[in-house]
Amino acid sequence: MKGRVIAAGEAEGEALVSQGSLSLTYIDQDGVVVDHTSDLFQQNIRGKILVLPGLKGSALQEWSLVALKQQGLVPKGIIAVEADTRMVVASVFCEIPTVDKLDQDPLKVISTGDRVRINANEGVVEILN
Repeated sequence: MKGRVIAAGEAEGEALVSQGSLSLTYIDQDGVVVDHTSDLFQQNIRGKILVLPGLKGSALQEWSLVALKQQGLVPKGIIAVEADTRMVVASVFCEIPTVDKLDQDPLKVISTGDRVRINANEGVVEILN
């Protein structure tokens, strides 16, 4: 799949897919989603390739990701349907390879548990399994 580069870099790992937007302020000190309204409730984002429509919540999203990075709890990469300004700032600042606007809907073709590679230098996403 080909998309738009948001934050350059490369990452490979297990996909964690959310059908709904995520608020990063509801990630606990272990990297676990504690928002009971999220389909990722009780899932750990640490070291995963996070696949989601986008972010929701306040303008604190980028600072929440910075705090998670300082604790070593960030995802390896992010694939978004469409990254908003908060996701762009957070991904670039935290150096998390991020792409969006893929030529296929990532929420339909990537499943939780799939092994995924992001080449965010070229805007390419591959499903490896």
